Amino acid sequence: MIVLAEELHFRRAAERLHIAQPALSQQIRQLERQLGIELFSRSSRSVVLTPAGAAFLTEALRTVAAADRAVQTAQSIALGDGPVLAVGFLAQAAAENTSTILADFKARRPEAVVQLRALTFVDHVSQVRTGGVDVGFIRPPYAPEELAGLTTVALGTEPRVAVLPSGHALAARRSIAFAELADETFVRSPDEVSPVWRAYWRGDDRRGGRPVVLSDETAASVEEMLTIVAAGLAISITHASVGRFYARPNVRFVPITDLSFSTLALAWRANDPSPLVQDFIEVARKAMSA
Repeated sequence: MIVLAEELHFRRAAERLHIAQPALSQQIRQLERQLGIELFSRSSRSVVLTPAGAAFLTEALRTVAAADRAVQTAQSIALGDGPVLAVGFLAQAAAENTSTILADFKARRPEAVVQLRALTFVDHVSQVRTGGVDVGFIRPPYAPEELAGLTTVALGTEPRVAVLPSGHALAARRSIAFAELADETFVRSPDEVSPVWRAYWRGDDRRGGRPVVLSDETAASVEEMLTIVAAGLAISITHASVGRFYARPNVRFVPITDLSFSTLALAWRANDPSPLVQDFIEVARKAMSA
């Protein structure tokens, strides 16, 4: 159910699960019969979560995250390892500072086991909120309700850049204004992605009322987004460090001169007094300000 909720497409979900599409459809129908509710609204053109399905997904993610954490913690203890800190991240986390943060944290807490977990556009905040990770590198902005129960601290900012196919008419430019991109086709993000976050990475506040054109293809991660752009199917916007860490021969990263800078932040649960979390935050802040 979780994979289908992420993909909202039975074929793609079945491919990720390595099962036949009819088998997945049958499993979802069986689950809906057991629960006595409809989790997905289906039509010939789309699959969307129902309100009940969205509520079930939230609890399912929390349950899976808690189970994963329980297994990993038990395994660490059985192996004689120290306390575990699960750190979630999007793309390359804190860019060039990531290795410094991890090394400095290991020096401060040598007994700790750091588990790095790559997150998606869909779950990078919810994984922190539901306990899937202890602390996460995130990219504001978000709606206030999405950050309910979380504490965040900004670590730094960097420019936003256009992600263009190498053959695009603007790909050779040294910089561009957003107005030159407004009528382009942008990579579609999953429906579960925060509307505030989605709007920010499409430059909706700079469109002057012009509607955004979206691709048929959907990306839930930086890697998926870059694959769609490299194929010449759409363009996107990301933060500048992605261009340094995800360079590809078929993709160009061009600075956008009139968009606000992207903020990198850390998020953690406000009711989590863990000294391990607090030490990681202090180390990260110090490394980013050096």
